[in-house]
Amino acid sequence: MVASVKKILLAAGGTGGHVITAQAVGEALQEANFSVVFAGSGLSSNPYFDRGKFPFADVRAAPLGFFSFIGKTVCGVWDSLSLLHRESPSLVVGFGSYHTVPLMIAAMVLRIPFILYEANAIPGRVVRLFGGRALFTACFFEEAAAKMGGKTVRAQHPLRSAFRRLPTQKEARAFFQLPAEGECLLIIGGSQGAEPLNALGPAVGAIEKKTHIIHVAGRKAPLEGLRKQYADRSGTVVVTAYEERMEYAIAASDRVIARAGASTVAELELFAKPVIYVPYPHATDNHQLYNAHAAAKRGPAVVVEEKELSAHNIVERLAALGNTAQIGCHNKSVPTLITHIIGAL
Repeated sequence: MVASVKKILLAAGGTGGHVITAQAVGEALQEANFSVVFAGSGLSSNPYFDRGKFPFADVRAAPLGFFSFIGKTVCGVWDSLSLLHRESPSLVVGFGSYHTVPLMIAAMVLRIPFILYEANAIPGRVVRLFGGRALFTACFFEEAAAKMGGKTVRAQHPLRSAFRRLPTQKEARAFFQLPAEGECLLIIGGSQGAEPLNALGPAVGAIEKKTHIIHVAGRKAPLEGLRKQYADRSGTVVVTAYEERMEYAIAASDRVIARAGASTVAELELFAKPVIYVPYPHATDNHQLYNAHAAAKRGPAVVVEEKELSAHNIVERLAALGNTAQIGCHNKSVPTLITHIIGAL
């Protein structure tokens, strides 16, 4: 079988948005009998990378524009040339961020074909830098393709294998020990949390006292203090730092308040739940704002910027959204990234 002898190097590093997405691709490729190796700077200490699941190598790198960029990049290219000689991959897949710059340069030097994946509605600097030399750049948002040089294709955003089998709302409510009856609001602040959303949740809960709430507050959030702020209400509240089974949290809910990272958007669009996106205003190139507005064109969603946050404003927006999810996923007809990768071999 051809797939069993092909090796693919996945170049990723940095944030969960890059690394978790790349691992979802790695899992799918392994299941298809491809050999997969990861590379990027900082993988040996990256909190989002599962070092027990994939072989990997660290390469040196530094942020673009930093004083150490040239020196670290030269060292990283040397690391990458040695790695690519040793591994001899048939294809390199780059997921953006400065953590992968030396690998992309080395792939060009050795004339190893590579493709790029852009998850956000506005392309990152690294993807723009190498897009003209890639076989193609796969884009989750069509808005990103319009801003890219070189060939582009559309692709579904890669999600973890847990999202292949979606639970019913009844199953999901039971998972969280929530009553089967009544409205449920999900608040997602991201893996590191979001102080404005953590302050917003109890304020909304004080108005909608009967609504059940699942609040994913982030690893740095003071959970006990947050739980106390939700007191004096009849609806059930679940406050957690991080939710491994996010598919259950989304399925249990009727409406959602969330940041607008690409993975969050893709997961919510899979369920087509009504959502208020509150973009993180300090994201690179303000990409979450672009993601949120692009997502609002495609499904039952509205955008509220952080400066506009208030409990009464959000409650009014939630009421206007309603709680009827659109049936089906908007991008079912769009090829998966795995399809594009296999087609490039």
